Amino acid sequence: MKKTIIFISVILIANFNSFSQTNQYWKVGNDAGLDFKTGIALANLGDTCKAQMAQSNTSVCDHTGKLIFYCDAMFVYDSRDRVMPNGSNFNHITYGDSYIMSGYYPLLKGAITIPFPNDTNKFYVFYEDLEWSISGNYLPSKLRYLIVDKSLNGGYGDVIIKDQIVIQNDTLVPGLLMAVKHGNGKDYWLIVRKYNSDVFYKVLINSLGIQTPIVQHIGNVYPYPSIYYTCSSICLNGSLLAYPTTSFSTSPIYDSQRDIYDFDRCTGDLKN
Repeated sequence: MKKTIIFISVILIANFNSFSQTNQYWKVGNDAGLDFKTGIALANLGDTCKAQMAQSNTSVCDHTGKLIFYCDAMFVYDSRDRVMPNGSNFNHITYGDSYIMSGYYPLLKGAITIPFPNDTNKFYVFYEDLEWSISGNYLPSKLRYLIVDKSLNGGYGDVIIKDQIVIQNDTLVPGLLMAVKHGNGKDYWLIVRKYNSDVFYKVLINSLGIQTPIVQHIGNVYPYPSIYYTCSSICLNGSLLAYPTTSFSTSPIYDSQRDIYDFDRCTGDLKN
């Protein structure tokens, strides 16, 4: 199981290259972490992380590589592996609650952190719920966020707001949240895909806050959850976005297919 967790985390790291140095250390759960400070992923099997952090995990470091906090879409932990004040009792919804009680949240990349463009102490953590059931597969119906202020609680951080809605009453692809820095070098794009659709939601995060999602129709439609277990990624300079399909699909037509798009970091447009 730890091998799987480490593999997933290496893929996820591409999304944070545009976030300055917030990607230097990852909590991957069960007494394990990944250290990227040397430029090579080194496993730390003596980490003090007790959370599972299995599939939804996001970690944030300062510019020196020191861990600030991490989150598994169920709890927010500070650098001491303690749940932050107000860092629990969020993302409660129908089916997802059973996972929260077990300490395991199944969505691949079901949480992602984006720093405030105009406040070095604050961070958005975006996460998806699990509510809709389609053919026995539980899918997200909402994209939510919370805010962490690292200056509070003696410098260990506090969750000051949570369960705020960005997208609601829709059916989203489980997890696969992606983010990249805007072409202006200050703002950010968050990219979310609608399930069984050619719709991409693109959310601009700037100094004014979280903007209304932009809807774009582009690319293939997968009628069965063939992208349920995949890992999407953005290339290192943010110009390409990739969605691979998976061999776990019950529709062999979609196995091993790759959707690759050009991404305009200034306009947020997906092309080609």
